[in-house]
Amino acid sequence: MWSKVIDHISRDRLDNRKINLRHVSQQQNVLNRGISKNNSTGYKGVYFDKQRKKYVAEIMCGGRKHHLGRFDTAKKAAIAYNRKAVKLFGEYAFLNARCRYTPSPAFACGQAV
Repeated sequence: MWSKVIDHISRDRLDNRKINLRHVSQQQNVLNRGISKNNSTGYKGVYFDKQRKKYVAEIMCGGRKHHLGRFDTAKKAAIAYNRKAVKLFGEYAFLNARCRYTPSPAFACGQAV
């Protein structure tokens, strides 16, 4: 049985307003994790492939890595990550803030896609 924990939606542990808190499972809480400290692109799920000189987008789900493609820019890779994160994790997805993906209407990084 999964135990419930309190998740800070904004990821700000000091913001304890009711509107920013929700009961979630530990598994759901992990989905709201931010960018790794080792990240050099500034986007979650995106890294630069030096051999191919392309940005790669990947996402983990259920212990399995999903390759989302290679892109000319980090921003395009981040958009691909955001789209897949919304499909896989719904409201619990951590999205790259500078490239929000909204399913309808489809906007990413402030531009229609």
